[in-house]
Amino acid sequence: GGWSEKLSEAQLRAMRGSATTLLLLGVPGLLLATVSPTAAPVSTSKCYDARLTDGTYLCEYKQGSFMVKWSYSDTEMAFAISADTSGWVGFGFGRRMVGSYAVIGWCTTTANAGEYKLNDEDVNQVNLVGTSLRRVSCEESGGRTTIRYVRALSTSSVTIDVNSPSRVIFAWHGTDGLAGHREKDSGLAEVNWKEGTGTAKQKENEQEEVHGVCMWIAFALLIPSAIFVSRYAKVYTPTRWLMIHIGLQVLGVIFAIAGLAIALDNFEEPLESAHGKLGLTLVVFFVVQILMGGLARPGKTDPKTRCRTLWEYTHRGFGLLIVILGLVNVFLGLTVEETEEGEDGGEEEEELEHGPQIVMHTIWIVVLLVVMALLEWKCRPSASGSGIAGVSDIGDNVGQENQTAGKSDDFPQPVEMAAQVDDKLENVGSGFEPQEIGSVAAHGEQELGAV
Repeated sequence: GGWSEKLSEAQLRAMRGSATTLLLLGVPGLLLATVSPTAAPVSTSKCYDARLTDGTYLCEYKQGSFMVKWSYSDTEMAFAISADTSGWVGFGFGRRMVGSYAVIGWCTTTANAGEYKLNDEDVNQVNLVGTSLRRVSCEESGGRTTIRYVRALSTSSVTIDVNSPSRVIFAWHGTDGLAGHREKDSGLAEVNWKEGTGTAKQKENEQEEVHGVCMWIAFALLIPSAIFVSRYAKVYTPTRWLMIHIGLQVLGVIFAIAGLAIALDNFEEPLESAHGKLGLTLVVFFVVQILMGGLARPGKTDPKTRCRTLWEYTHRGFGLLIVILGLVNVFLGLTVEETEEGEDGGEEEEELEHGPQIVMHTIWIVVLLVVMALLEWKCRPSASGSGIAGVSDIGDNVGQENQTAGKSDDFPQPVEMAAQVDDKLENVGSGFEPQEIGSVAAHGEQELGAV
């Protein structure tokens, strides 16, 4: 009695087959249509040219006299490098000149260009490693040299990842053929191949100098100064020494973090050496020390609590440890060795020359030790218990809750001292004649005036 009874068996089989076909083909097709790809294709970049049209470059970056233009396909990249010179122009990959690979070219009767390994600043150590460039051409016009070439994105020397920025180097010179260039005729940059943008970067020797100065100021100047203030300045600035101490430490940690940021951003594998590892550890210690002094400082009581005593020993010991390791790490930074690939493919270590800086740092450590010895002799309590230079015995006696003046965090104020002196004189006066009491009082006022 249903509609299916009106259809033949053959028609029913045909309808079932069509439905099955639609199910098998339609559902997967629908799924494929709704699933988006996980990454955008390379062709979305404005610098992409699948055919690498000869003489056409879609992106460029200019820094001073130097300019690089480029386009890339799936497997190759076309370059045009130029500078204001009638000699050679070079362009390579790396964070510093020495150890990098660069294409260097110049014009004679023909175009001369090849890939070189920059083993040293000495031009005799600049070695040709390959001539696998293609479509090489050269042009000199209007006092400007332009070298054009195409290279593979991946070679045994350099792999270019077009999806990530690359650090590049460049230089030029007015001579045809290899010759040393002037410092000002070179530069470093970070280029984004996909976006067609670039940013100038400081040369690594300049970055090393800035890094070294920041770390030296932090660990060799500001932290020792903060410790000296804490240990010796209380007698001279009883109400201000703590703020000076904190200010020096905060300023020191700012310089330390700045130096660490320069190293992490600009140096290759900055944490591989002992110097880098110790430097990172010291910066962390420095931050912990400031937090310990500011947030974990127990209140001062009379007598001292065990917690306060433990905090004082920990804070002082930790600070001394940071100073000692910081001074040692400066030496490690000045004597660090850089590993470079040798001509035979092995590794060679090149020691950076910082002889004058090592001598100056050694002299500075001697100066710190001499200053500390003088301050210990002049400002710390004597063995006889006579007190600090410039502080009378009565000042020590009336400030017993502070133990020894100069060690206290809360040096007694003159008004408080005066009240305590009056009490002591009143007690003493009961056993003296009036004229003796007057003499003692006068002596006490003289002592208080000395304080």
